[in-house]
Amino acid sequence: MTIDLDACVPAEAQLVAIFGPNGSGKTTIIDNLHPYRLMPSRANQPVPSAFSYYDHLVGGEGGKELVWEHQGVRYLSSLRFRSTAKTKKQEAFLFVYEADGSTQPWCDQATGLKSDGKAENYDRCIEAVVGKPEVFFAAQFSAQGRTPIAAMTATEVKKLLADMLGMDRIAALAGKASEVAKLLKPRLSSVQDQAMRTRQSVPDVRVLQGSLDQALANLEGIEACMNQTAAEITQVTVDRAALTSSMERQISIRSQHEAVDEQILMATSTGASQIAAIVAKQKQGADAKLVALQEAKNAVQVALNLKQQLQQRCEQLDQLVSRSDQIGRARKAMDQLIQDRAKRLCLIEDSSKDLSRIDEVRRLVESLSASLAKLTSDGAHLKAALELAQSTAMLLREVPCGGTAMAGRCKLLAQANEAAVRLPQQEMKLQKARDHYRIQNTNCKGSTNELVSLQEKEAVVKVAQRELNDIEAKIAECRETLALRETIESAQKELPGVRAELTKASQSHLLAQETVRRRQEEIVAGQQADEAELSKAQHQVEQGLLRLRTFKQSLPKLLEASTGEQLDQLLQAAKRRHEEQAGRAEEVRRRIASIKASMESAAQLTTIAVEHEDRAQKIAMEMSRWTLLSKALGTDGVIAMSIDDAGPMIASFANSLLEDCYGGRFVLAIQTQTETAAGMQKEAFNVMVEDTTRGENKSLDLMSGGEKVWINECLVRAIALYMASICDIRYETIFSDEADGALDPERKRQYMAMKRAVLQRGGYSREYLITQTPELLSLCDGVIDVTTL
Repeated sequence: MTIDLDACVPAEAQLVAIFGPNGSGKTTIIDNLHPYRLMPSRANQPVPSAFSYYDHLVGGEGGKELVWEHQGVRYLSSLRFRSTAKTKKQEAFLFVYEADGSTQPWCDQATGLKSDGKAENYDRCIEAVVGKPEVFFAAQFSAQGRTPIAAMTATEVKKLLADMLGMDRIAALAGKASEVAKLLKPRLSSVQDQAMRTRQSVPDVRVLQGSLDQALANLEGIEACMNQTAAEITQVTVDRAALTSSMERQISIRSQHEAVDEQILMATSTGASQIAAIVAKQKQGADAKLVALQEAKNAVQVALNLKQQLQQRCEQLDQLVSRSDQIGRARKAMDQLIQDRAKRLCLIEDSSKDLSRIDEVRRLVESLSASLAKLTSDGAHLKAALELAQSTAMLLREVPCGGTAMAGRCKLLAQANEAAVRLPQQEMKLQKARDHYRIQNTNCKGSTNELVSLQEKEAVVKVAQRELNDIEAKIAECRETLALRETIESAQKELPGVRAELTKASQSHLLAQETVRRRQEEIVAGQQADEAELSKAQHQVEQGLLRLRTFKQSLPKLLEASTGEQLDQLLQAAKRRHEEQAGRAEEVRRRIASIKASMESAAQLTTIAVEHEDRAQKIAMEMSRWTLLSKALGTDGVIAMSIDDAGPMIASFANSLLEDCYGGRFVLAIQTQTETAAGMQKEAFNVMVEDTTRGENKSLDLMSGGEKVWINECLVRAIALYMASICDIRYETIFSDEADGALDPERKRQYMAMKRAVLQRGGYSREYLITQTPELLSLCDGVIDVTTL
C-alpha cells in the first residue's frame, strides 16, 4: 500500500481524520506514520525492543518506507523484514535527502553514529533526530490501548518526565560522579585495611603498662624474698653454733612434753565420749517429738476430712430442704397443666379431620389456577380470531367489486364471505369459553378461600402443638419435683443431726490443730535447748584442750638428735633458694627491658596508624562529596526537583484546555509527593480532579468513563504543550487513535475544540486522528477514507 499524504490532504488542513469501517486498517496506517521501529497500538511498551514486526508479516516478507520531514530536513526510513522457518532478518536504514534529491545514510559527525542497516543503530539514529520513543508516544502519539498517564506508577511517570526534560546530560554527569566515587572506594578500602592492620599490630599500651607494673612488682617481691632468705641463712648459722651447748638440757624438757601430750590425749578422748552421749540423748528425744508431731498432723487431716464430708452432706440436705416449697407449687401447676394439655389435644383432634384435606384442596387450587390461565390464553386467541373475522367480514361493504361480474373472481371478497359465514360460530365459541371461565373462576375462588381457611387452621394447630410440647416438658418437671417429696422429708429429719456432728467435727479439727502447734513449739524449744547444751559441752572440752596446748607451748622447745643435720640442710636449702631468686630477678629485669622496647614500638606503630587513618578520612570525605554530587545530579536530586517543577506547569496547561473547551467544570492538580502513615514524604504521581459542579475532589481513576477520556486527553496534550514550550526538539504533527467512543455528542464537539486549541498553543501544523463519528468528521479539515486507498 502506498499513501501520499500531500495528495490526500489539503496543505492548509490542520485536523485530518482517517476514516473507515472496523478492520479496514486505520490503526495500522496511523501506527506507521512515524519513523520509530514499532507499532505502538500492538506493543506492550513504547520501545522497539517490546515489539516484533515478524508477528505481523504476511508471506514471510515485508517492509516499510516512510518519507518524513523534521525541522526542515527530509528523511527516508527504510525497513525490510524477511522471515523463514530457520532465520529472521531485518534491515533498517535512515537516509537524508540532499538538495539534488539524492539520499545519503544519516551520520552524526560529532559522535560518529551512522545508519548502517543494523536495527540497533537505526534506533539510536532516530532517537538522535526526534528523541526517545517513550516521550514521543506519551505526548505526541496517542495510541490505542496505551496506558493512561494517571495509571502509570510514580517511577514510570518520573522517568518519562526526565526523558522529556532532557535530563540525560545531567544523569550522565551523575553517572560520572558516581564512577569517581566507585574508583575511590577500592583506594579507601586499601588505606583502611592498612590502617586496620597497623592498628591491629599495635600492642595494647594498657596491657603493656600492666605487664610492666606487674614485672616491677615481681622484681620488688623477689628482692624482698632474697633479703629474707639472706636473713634466714644468718639465723641458721647462729642456731647451728648454739646447738652444741644446749643438748644436755633436753632430757628434762622431753619428759615434761611427754606428760603434757598424754594429758591432751586423755582430755580429747573424754570430751568426745561426753559429746557423743549428749548427741545420742538429744536424737532420741527429737525422734520421739517428731513421732508425736506426725500423729498430731494425722489427727488434723482425719478431722478435716470428716468436717469436709459433713459440710458437703449438710449442703446437699440444705438444697433438698430449700426445695420443699416447690412441692406445693408443683402440685398446683400440675393440675393446671393437665387441663391445658387436654384443651390442646382436643383442639388438635378436632382439626385433624379438616387438615387431612389441605393437600387435596391445595392441588385443586393449583389445577384450577392452571386451567384459568389456559382458558385466559384460549379466550384471548378466540377473541383475536373473532375480531379478525369481523374486520374481514366488514370488507363485504367496502370491496368495490361486490355485485359486479368480478365478484366471483375476487379473492378478497371470497375471504370476506367465508369470514361472515364463520362469524356466528366463532361468537358462540367465545361465549362458551367465557361461560366456562366464569364457572371455573367461581370454583377457583371458593377453593382458594377454603385453602386459606385450612391454612389458618393449620397455623393454629401448629401453635397448639408447640404449646402442647412445652406443657409436656413442664409436666415432666413437675413430676420430677413431686418425686423428691420423700427425699426432702428424710433430709429435714437428718439435717439437725448432721449439723450437730459438723459442730463436733469442727471443734475436733481446732483441737487437733492446737495440738500440732504445741508439738511444733516443743520441737523448736527442744532444738534450742539441745543446741545450747551441746555448745556448752563442746566449749568446755575445747577450753580444757586449749589450756593444755598453751602450757605445752610455754615449755622449752625440744631439739632432736638430728637437729644439727636439719640445720645443715636448712642452710643449704636457703642458699639454693637465694641463687634461684637471684636468677628469677635477672629474668624479670630482662622482661622489663623487653616490655619497654615494645612500648616504644607501639608508639611508633600508633603514629603510622594515625597517618593511615587521616588519609582514609580524607579519601572518605572526597568520596562522600562525589557521592553527594552524584545524588544531587541524580533522579532524587536536580532531576527530581525539575520533575516536581514540571507538575504544576503540566497541570496549568491541562486546566487551561479544560477551561477553554469544557467550561472549567473540572480542575486537576498533580501531586508528586504524598505523606506516609509515619509522616514521611514519598515519591508519587497522583492526578486529583476537582468537580466544581458537584463539589467533589477525587482521583482521576474514580471518574466516569467519558470524564476519564477527555481529562486524560487534556493531560496528554498538556504534556505535549509543556514539551513544546521547553524542549529543543520541535514537533509539527501529532497523532491520536480513536478515543471518543465513550463521549456524548456534545463532549465530542468539545473534544475537537480541544484538539484545535492544542494545535494553536503548541505551534503544531497538523494532527492525524482516527474517528468513526460522523459529527467529528464534519469538523475535520480533511478526511482520508481508507476504503478508497
